[in-house]
Amino acid sequence: MELILNDSEVKHLLEAIVVYEWIANSPHEESDPSVDTFCQSLLSKLKNSPVKDSINQTSDGTLSVNETLFQQIHDDYIEAYNDDLFWSDLAFELGTRDLSKKYTEVEFQKLSEEEREKKAAIEIENYDKEFESYGIERLYLKK
Repeated sequence: MELILNDSEVKHLLEAIVVYEWIANSPHEESDPSVDTFCQSLLSKLKNSPVKDSINQTSDGTLSVNETLFQQIHDDYIEAYNDDLFWSDLAFELGTRDLSKKYTEVEFQKLSEEEREKKAAIEIENYDKEFESYGIERLYLKK
C-alpha cells in the first residue's frame, strides 16, 4: 500500500503517531510492544519526509520525535485531552454517586433504563456546568 501525502498531512500523521503512542501506552507501566513496533515502523517511513528534522534516532536505532515537537504536541493535544477527561470523569462519578443517594436500591431498580440514564444525565450535567463555571473553586471534600 502506498500513501501519497502533502507536507501538511505528513505533519499531522507525525502528530497522530505521537498522540496514539501516548494514549495507547500511558495507562500501563510497560509499553505495549506491538504499539512500539507499529510506531517505530511509521517513524522510520517518515525519516525521509518533510518532518525528518523532527525525528531523532538513538544509538540503538530507536526513533522518537524531538523534545520541542513532543512538548508542543503534549501541550496542544495530550494535556487538553487529559484535562477534558478529568473533568468529564469527575462529573460522571459525582453525578452517579448523587443519583444513587437519591434512591433506595429498590426504587432505583424500578426505574426503567431510560429513566436512569435521563436522571443520571441531569446530575452529570449539573456537575459539568459547575466545573465549567467554577472549576474546583467550590468543590470541598469532607475529612
